[in-house]
Amino acid sequence: MIANAAVKTGARSVAYTYNDPVIFLEYAVDVAQACHERGG
Repeated sequence: MIANAAVKTGARSVAYTYNDPVIFLEYAVDVAQACHERGG
């Protein structure tokens, strides 16, 4: 969803303001992998 939105809007990067490592790490990795698969 985030990767698709980034592609659709022409964004060159994805940034976050939330950084609790216990909850956030798996989410960030999933998003990074999705962005990479989309060519980012």
